[in-house]
Amino acid sequence: MKLKHFIADFDGTICQMFTPQTKQYLIDEIYNYLRQFDIEESIKLINDPYKIWIKSYNQISRTLDNKQREALFKDSSEVFLELEKEVAYYSTAYENMIETYEWISQNFITNSIVSTNHAEAITIGLEKARLTKYVGQIFGREQISCFSQLKPDNFLLEKALIQTGASRENSLYIGDNEVDMIAAKNTGIFAVGVLRGRERKDSLENSGANLIIENFEDIQNEFYTMK
Repeated sequence: MKLKHFIADFDGTICQMFTPQTKQYLIDEIYNYLRQFDIEESIKLINDPYKIWIKSYNQISRTLDNKQREALFKDSSEVFLELEKEVAYYSTAYENMIETYEWISQNFITNSIVSTNHAEAITIGLEKARLTKYVGQIFGREQISCFSQLKPDNFLLEKALIQTGASRENSLYIGDNEVDMIAAKNTGIFAVGVLRGRERKDSLENSGANLIIENFEDIQNEFYTMK
């Protein structure tokens, strides 16, 4: 196996998108938007802005027809994007990212990002981290038409393979959680899990990781063992 195509998740893998303060701000603003709807109490206990958005949409859309669902998806997506872009200005790249991406650009034919985040927010984060010139294409939430196409579904990874001309047997996907590993496994590409001291190694392995590394930059040390 010769790996030629590098695909990475964004938040939690390349950059830390949220600080505790900006995450709470995002959650508070989402709830402000949701005040117009009668959402279930269980949703109000969730501490993840993306899960709040998706679960509340799924609950609200149960009583809507297709046209109303599409309108709700479009409206809520626009609201969430503006909030996501706002907090993206406070994102920070993990250590040694520029050096690692210089190495990636020398060893891989293509280099792209597949993420639940929107490409506009990712672009802001990449500019802050001075990584823009190293990333070829971004496949984010703007590419989907419904939430079921987000990871762990392989919709975005398949789209990345097609549009970059990458073959699945020569591609890898690196991410920081179980959803990333499942998406890579569903796509049939080499899955690399990065721990960063946050995830359990066994949870990533059980989700389909072919390789576990402590930090993103460790991919350089493991690269030749993967060939």
